[in-house]
Amino acid sequence: MALKTRRLSSYVGSVLRLPDVLSVEEVETLPILQGLARQIHDDYGVSYDAYLLPGHDPSGINVGFLVRPDRVQVLSVQQLAAQETWDDGGNTAYIHDHPPLLLTAQAGRMQFQVIAVHMKAR
Repeated sequence: MALKTRRLSSYVGSVLRLPDVLSVEEVETLPILQGLARQIHDDYGVSYDAYLLPGHDPSGINVGFLVRPDRVQVLSVQQLAAQETWDDGGNTAYIHDHPPLLLTAQAGRMQFQVIAVHMKAR
């Protein structure tokens, strides 16, 4: 896990160049995402706040955000349609295993929204 975290940190810093907001997929827990934020800080001296709300994926993977608090003020983070269900061959199932995550934020006087979407193949 440590090697993967170091590699992801390197990618965020050297390839993505430390974006203000980063949408992430396939993250198990908030503490794991916070660990990536700590690694980025150790490697590049840039702080990120981690946001993740658990979904319904049976394997426990989720979507989330890393946000630079020195440049962006987070106003809210919420899941969209998290509790909506459908009839899956006689069984009730959630429409979204990884509910879309909506970030509402502000940078200076500009307010903006970002949606993290990770669809599950059916």
